[in-house]
Amino acid sequence: MFCRIKLLINRGYSLEIIGHASDEGSETYNENLSRRRAEAVADIFRNNGVPL
Repeated sequence: MFCRIKLLINRGYSLEIIGHASDEGSETYNENLSRRRAEAVADIFRNNGVPL
């Protein structure tokens, strides 16, 4: 999967990583949770050589 993503990015495609959370809890908590989830996925991609 990471090789295919790297190939697409090298061809000029871009990748947007967005985190989501449920409606339960406060808005601030859910925004932070969404950001942390997106950052965790981005870290996995970076650790596997995908340029972001």
